[in-house]
Order: sequence, then structure tokens, then C-alpha cells
Amino acid sequence: MTTKRNFKRNLTVASMMLLSACAMAQTTTAAADTKPQKKAEDLTDLNLDDLANMKVTTASKKAESLFGVAASLSVVTADDIKRKGAVNIPEALRGLPGVNVAQINSGSYAVSVRGFNGQYADKLLVLIDGRSIYNSLYGGVYWEDYNIAMDEIERIEVIRGPGGTLWGANAVNGIINIITKGAKDTQGAFASLEAGDQMNLINGQLRYGAKMGKGFFRVTGYGVKDGQSLSATGAKNSDDWTGNRVSFRYDNGDENQKLFVAGDYHKLDFSQSGVVDGYKSYGGNILAKLDLNHKDGSSDGVQFFYDNTHRAIGGTLPIRSSTVDFDYQHSLATNGAHSIVLGAGARIIADDYSGPGSLLSQPKRNFGVFSWFAQDQIQLNPKSKLSIGTKILHNEYTGFEFQPSIRFSTEPDGSHAFWASVSRAVRTPTQTGHGLSATVPGPPADLELRGDSDYKSVSLIAKEFGYRIKVNPKMTVDTSFFHNSYDQLDGTVIGDPVIVMTPTPHAVVPVSFTNVGKATTYGFEVSSKIQASDKLRLDLGYSFLDGDLPKFATELNTGKHQASLLSTYTFNSKLSFDGAAYYVSKSIDTVQDATTRFDLQLRYKASDRFDLSFGGRNLGQGNVQQIANSSFSTTGLIRPQVFVKATWKF
Repeated sequence: MTTKRNFKRNLTVASMMLLSACAMAQTTTAAADTKPQKKAEDLTDLNLDDLANMKVTTASKKAESLFGVAASLSVVTADDIKRKGAVNIPEALRGLPGVNVAQINSGSYAVSVRGFNGQYADKLLVLIDGRSIYNSLYGGVYWEDYNIAMDEIERIEVIRGPGGTLWGANAVNGIINIITKGAKDTQGAFASLEAGDQMNLINGQLRYGAKMGKGFFRVTGYGVKDGQSLSATGAKNSDDWTGNRVSFRYDNGDENQKLFVAGDYHKLDFSQSGVVDGYKSYGGNILAKLDLNHKDGSSDGVQFFYDNTHRAIGGTLPIRSSTVDFDYQHSLATNGAHSIVLGAGARIIADDYSGPGSLLSQPKRNFGVFSWFAQDQIQLNPKSKLSIGTKILHNEYTGFEFQPSIRFSTEPDGSHAFWASVSRAVRTPTQTGHGLSATVPGPPADLELRGDSDYKSVSLIAKEFGYRIKVNPKMTVDTSFFHNSYDQLDGTVIGDPVIVMTPTPHAVVPVSFTNVGKATTYGFEVSSKIQASDKLRLDLGYSFLDGDLPKFATELNTGKHQASLLSTYTFNSKLSFDGAAYYVSKSIDTVQDATTRFDLQLRYKASDRFDLSFGGRNLGQGNVQQIANSSFSTTGLIRPQVFVKATWKF
């Protein structure tokens, strides 16, 4: 009862804040209307109506307006990345309502949506240009392996809530789709260099793009070297790292026929406290996509990718994984009120974890995941639409899984949009959950780690409701409410110690990774974009999360309250100032204290070809831990830093 009362109280407070902000924006607009016309060259002269109507593709696998989409969806644009001064993908996601981002140490991050955060968070599907970077060992993402050049990202679409109907397993609590710029948009030579103190020491990029036949290509080299976080005593941790990546992209075609081929190779060396050889990772991938739009209004899309990755910690715990993935999608020509999309996919994974320190009972394993989906979007009337669909998935652990959804949206006029949905999603068992078998020696006692050969898929029934409003040309507000019901939630069951007499008497504690029962989470998220004046742009966000979890369940591991403010003030066409504030309250179910962080940045556009910026990150609290319980990695205190960055176009 207490948590429900708190939920209602927080909802009331947020509503009052929004009403106050709306009143402020109305006043601001009235004053702004009496001012002279804005200059087009102002860097923050952004049309919020255009942002609200931006075309997005992640929610329905086809282009649709952000304002009317029937899902909790946020977009991080290339301009937002610049305003944040983000050096990697997790930092670009920081501050989005409902998205939990915490830096573990110098190079490792924990990212989740609507809770269950941790280094190995496994209820989130992450895509790069539609290519899943899912890890078959534990179902999450090695964020440090994806240090892609931030200047090449066009936008990041983030869905808060399930998307299993279209995207399949593991799109349980959310989807992050990173969409890179086309080769045509990155022509010529480009270079960037950023240097800082403390942790982010240096990163640089060299890129060249040109026309090739009827198409365009680009090649990019990117490197990063990071320093060390601090231990609780103030000593430096051994978690410095270097990463290098070489990539290419080729685009050819027009609106009726588009071919896209891309690939990259990466190498990562990561120090690890107490591990002689540290953590190493290397590998590459290639992605090809072909989209065909036919004269009758139908379309076809084919995607193929191959990924090969090698990892090892101190010469042990080897991970060798190869993935082949094929997806096909067909959109039928619109028939009256119906717009139908069909698709199928196959993924073959070959894992080899054999070698010193292997943790699996079956270290070599080949397995496949096959899926089929169908969705019908019905135009009920000119202002309302209904989407009904399901995805059928087959995997060797649990057999067939069904992920249906129904979504409704309506726009009574051009300023208001309502949507609601009920959907089911699953997170299928992983190699670790199904076949973990290892003993970690004590003292004081040995830990006997075991998976569960009868591991069930974690399932979610999500009920969501949202409302968007264009208060006026200067302000938009987006709200989402959700209630999630989980079944077969995963967790860690710690048994009673037993005494083993051989070879000498010692204690053994059984630790089982298995399903532990049902759980409920609920909350809401609010975001607003305000053009407060010709020169000042504000992005605000707040989210509330709470829940009831069974004993031994995976922890939510994030704060009940999360708030952010991103502001940009444009002095003139050459000079702008960015400020960001992030707050996360004390963790709901762990020992992590509340954190407050400030980032500042001054950007100077010297010419059309040269930009310079400098500022500070992680300011305000000194050296601070951002998350508890980071599994196997060293948890460090994240240090404040200053930086300077320069970019050149040739």
C-alpha cells in the first residue's frame, strides 16, 4: 500500500510540474512572438514540430511519425550527441527517461531500460543498423566492444517497453537501435581528436568517403585510450584500456532499390585488477541489406550478417563465438484500411568456450533460433489506427514461444496523441543460465556455481499507456505509464553450506542460477523539449520505477527516481554552451547511494570545416561509484575530468 501511495503522490507531483511548465511555455511563447524573426544560422534554432514528426522505424519496422507512434519511444539525434559531448553509446543514452546508465569502471558500463540493471543486463535488445549485438553467453551486451565513432551516428531510437512481436527474443524491457549515417552523408575527409585527463585520455578518428560507381563508400579508423578509475581507498584500479576499430560502409541505389553493405574489425585490450594478462577481445562482422519498393506499393527487405568474436580473461575463460543471421520482410500493398507486414528469420550460433577456466558443462555448442512474424496495422478512421501482430520463435531450450501484441493510437488533432498497448515478450535461456558448471575456490568456502537444465524463458506481460502533446510551437511533452508482470523471473539462489570431507574437510556453498517466480514493476516517464527563447533550448526528463520482486530475484539495481536536464545556449552562429545535470536516487534494492552529475561544454565553430570544444564531465560529487554489484569486473570510483576536442573536414 505504501508503494502505491508513493506512486500516486509522485504522479501528482509530476503532473503539477508539467502544468507549471506548460504555463511557463505559454508565457514564453507570447513574449517570443513579439520578437524579430530568428536567424537561420543559430545553432539551436531547432524546429520542435519537426522533431516531434521525425520519421522512426524501430516501433513498427516501417517509417512512421514519432508523435503518433504507439510506443514509449525516444530519439537521440546527432545534434543531441554533440550537445552531450558523448564519447560512447552509453553516455549518449544517459539521461533518457526510463533508461538506466551507470559507468562501472574505466571502460565498462551497465545499461538497461526500466530496471534490472547490471553489467550483464539481459532484458534489452540492442541493434546497430538492425544488426543484433546480443551475446549468447549471458544475453546482454559487451558495451566496451562497441566503441564506434560517435560522429557517424545519425540517430539512436530507444523503445521503452517490449518489442518482441517484431524483433523477437530479448526485446523484453526495451530496444536500442543505433542507426549510422549513410556513406553519401559522410563524403570527403574528416578527422577528430579528443584529449582529457583522468579517465578518458584520448580518442581519435580518421575517415574518408567518396563516390564509387553509382554508389558511395567510406572507410573509418577509430582509436581510444582510457585511464584508470579509483578504488574505495583512492588507489588507482588496473582497469585502463585501449580499443581500435576499422570500419567501412557502401551505399547504392535510390528510393526504389537500396543496397547497403558495412563491416568492421575491432581489437580491445583491457587491464583487470588481479588478472595478469587482463581482458582481451577481437573480432569482426559484415552486414548486407537490400530494400526493394515495388510499383504496386509492396516492398521487400533482406538482411544478412556474419559476426565472429574472440574474448579471454587472463588467458582463461575463453569465448569464441560465430553468428550467421538472415532476415526477410515483406510489406503487402495497402489494401483498404489494412497494412500488413510479414517476416521470417534464422540465426545460427556456433559457440566454443572450451579451454582453461571454462564455466560451462557443454562448452562447445551449435544451435539455431528461428522466427516468423505477422502484423496488421488497421486504419480505423483518419485519426486512429490499431496494430495486431505476433512473433513465433523457436529455440532449442524451450521450443516454441509466442509474442503477441495489440496497440492502439489516435491523434484527435495535430497537437494531441494518445496510445495504449498490451504485449508479451520473452527472454530465452542463455548458455550460462542453462549450462553453467564451475567451482570458485574459497576461503572461506568454495562456491559451487550451477545453471539449470530446465531453465524456462522469462516472460513479460506489459500494459502501457501514453500521451503526447504539442503545447505550442515552443514546447512538447511526452508521458508514458507502464505495469509489467513477469513470470519465471531469473535469479540467484544461494543454498545452505555443506561440509565436504575430501580431499580435506571444507565448506561448499551451492549457488544456482534459475527461475525464481513472478514479479511486478510499475512506473511512469515524462520528457519535455522546450525552446525557451531564440537562444535557449531545454530538454527535461523524469522517471519513476518501483516493483515487488520475489526472494533471490535479479535486482532492479537502479534508483526509484531519475531526473535529467540538458540545456543549450547559443550566443551566436559560432559559439554555444551546453550544460547537463543528471540525478539518480538511492538504489531501490542495493546499497548504491544517490548520485548527482554535471557536465559542461563550450563549443566554438571556427569555420564550416573546423570545430573546437572543451568542458568537463562527471562534475559535482568528486570521485563517485555509480552502481553496485557489477559481477566480475572491478567496480571503480568514476573521476571528474576535463577535455578538449577538435574536428576537421577536408
